[in-house]
Amino acid sequence: MALGMDSETYAKLRADIRADLREEIMAEVRQQLIPMVRALVQEVMDSVKSTVAATQFDQGTHYLTAVQQAEEKEIRERKLTLHQLS
Repeated sequence: MALGMDSETYAKLRADIRADLREEIMAEVRQQLIPMVRALVQEVMDSVKSTVAATQFDQGTHYLTAVQQAEEKEIRERKLTLHQLS
């Protein structure tokens, strides 16, 4: 304990120093982590966007394929019907 300080003053000084150190450490952590977290969030968002776009593209492709197959089936059935009538 420093000369001329009672234990209560010394304890308060130590608590203040600890609080200041915690604030400084947290400020530095935030300064380093926030840009890293932002970059990570952006990367995840980009990944989700491309996944959603790819899924939508696949769904559109499947739909067009189904429509084309239905049209081809209908054409085959018409040809068969016309062939049977002739």
